Amino acid sequence: MRSARFQSALILILVVTPLVAEAAPVPFSKDVLPILAHNCFECHAHGKKKGGLDLSSREALLKGGKTGPAIIAGKSADSLLIHLVQSGDEDERMPSEKPALKPQEIAILKEWISQGAPWDANVAILPPKPNIKPRTPTIPQGPGNPIDRMLAAYFKEHHVTTSAIVDDRHFARRAYFDIIGLPPTPNELETFQKEANPDKRPRLVAALLHRNQDYAEHWMSFWCDHLRSGTTFGIDGVNININGWLLPALRDNLPYDQFVRTLINPGKDGPRGFVDGLKMRGVVETSARTEIQAAQNIGQVFLGTQIKCATCHDSFTSQWTQADVWGMATLYADGPMEITRCEVPTGKIAEPRFIFPGLGTIDPKLPKNQQVARLAELVTSKDNALLARTIVNRIWSRLMGRGLIEPLDSMENPAWNPDLLDWLASDLVAHNYDLKHTLELIVTSQAYQRLVVDDAELRSPSAKDGSQFTFAGPRFKRLTAEQYADALCAVGEMQWGHVTAPPPAPTAGKPDPKNEHRLGRAWTHTRSAFQEALGRTDRNNVTTSRDADASTLQALQILTGAELRGVLDKIAAKLTEKKPTPGFIVATIYARSFGRSPTPLELKVAESILGANPTSEAVADYLWLVIALPEFQVID
Repeated sequence: MRSARFQSALILILVVTPLVAEAAPVPFSKDVLPILAHNCFECHAHGKKKGGLDLSSREALLKGGKTGPAIIAGKSADSLLIHLVQSGDEDERMPSEKPALKPQEIAILKEWISQGAPWDANVAILPPKPNIKPRTPTIPQGPGNPIDRMLAAYFKEHHVTTSAIVDDRHFARRAYFDIIGLPPTPNELETFQKEANPDKRPRLVAALLHRNQDYAEHWMSFWCDHLRSGTTFGIDGVNININGWLLPALRDNLPYDQFVRTLINPGKDGPRGFVDGLKMRGVVETSARTEIQAAQNIGQVFLGTQIKCATCHDSFTSQWTQADVWGMATLYADGPMEITRCEVPTGKIAEPRFIFPGLGTIDPKLPKNQQVARLAELVTSKDNALLARTIVNRIWSRLMGRGLIEPLDSMENPAWNPDLLDWLASDLVAHNYDLKHTLELIVTSQAYQRLVVDDAELRSPSAKDGSQFTFAGPRFKRLTAEQYADALCAVGEMQWGHVTAPPPAPTAGKPDPKNEHRLGRAWTHTRSAFQEALGRTDRNNVTTSRDADASTLQALQILTGAELRGVLDKIAAKLTEKKPTPGFIVATIYARSFGRSPTPLELKVAESILGANPTSEAVADYLWLVIALPEFQVID
């Protein structure tokens, strides 16, 4: 006889526990979509509708094909799809000419249909390809920067109250960092602030853009990330350095279309590192082949288009196919390329093509070098507006903290202001693809010169593109690893430690009389633990935007990093060399770090830390406090 306590517990268990446990919801994107994509899309997606069946949407699936609805939501036993995938008749079973589905895959499909065949709202199997057609919107009439004239109507429509224009100190610091990657010196800032000319801001921007060497050295980091060039080598392979070509190209402001053409079609003696890619050792997977890398990277870097997902099979969630990726890749192959699907040979030979065939074809009878030249011609054609849209979107993001389209490599997404994006792109083309012109246009706009805004409340947390985003002004930007290092060296008027990387040699092997770059700029150094913590990439993969969020690793490097401490010690030794007063040291550090004088309270705190006779060690500790401040680390 069971105890009364046991009987009560048993009754409680029976009451609260269902007799039949409900099945957990089947996640469509994770479990169902891969089954359909691997087994069905080859015949029933990407424009193919064998038997009239299209699997590009839930509506199309429910509609079915010539034999009727493919599924009946809520009734898996009555669904034609289930009957076909588990049929024992080889002539009837689906997928045809492929292995039968595994029992667990059929079980997933059954349960998914029984649950009503839910389809994730954010999954579009075949979203449109990026628009390539040029378009030049009309600029509203009136005075002022064209960007501001175009944004005036936007702000009115979205009920945006714009922030005030920043003062001269903030503007100068922002422009210096964004254009040449360095802070203004105290003398430069003082001269600018005292100037009475009403056009002094445009004049400053023009002057900074004419500092060709500083401009080039700053933008080297941006392009080394995009082009996978630098002093870092992959653990499992070799990354070819093209810095010897890249630095002069930036310094001479090579027109962007010519810049891209040269990288796509470098010839024998040009900057081959971009298309030759990261050379992996040993037997590699399909996606690691240098020809495939070339196709993927051309699409991503210059066209803002991710085609990697179509390397091993036709894309599950876009219109890109293996024929697109392999068609571009074969242009860089020594011989014919047999397409492999998930590492299995298909017997199909890739035919030369550009991923946007509407712009033109590539004759397979042409010699390889002429096929590559044709590709470069198509990518940089003025009929291909995507080239200009992609780079102006990247520049806008770099200067404003967020792109007109997000993510930056998803140019098929809507822009929060399509007219502004298209006008900037057409304006770049009209000015001979002069990137400095676009930089000057943006930096001299009031939109750029406004106080930074926190736009978190202006967008939906679930929005992945510009459809639910409202632009109100520039955002806070953290200094990049290279900017941080260079800004710190500016405080000590010195270079960053010991230079371990040699100056880049011209690709052709001849001395470059213009190659006068300073080895002290941070980009010339190999990637260290300190720079890695602050976001510098290893350049084994294309990086079009770095993670700007603060991290624990960054905090640890700033707090305890030996490399940073060594630089602080050198700066401190230099500042205390002539035994100056605490007030002089603090004023110098503030002027070089922030472009301002310390407040009375800041001076009092600093003097209490430094003491009456500051030692080099005390100054190093104080410097550590200063460079850890958000005011030092952030462009506002």
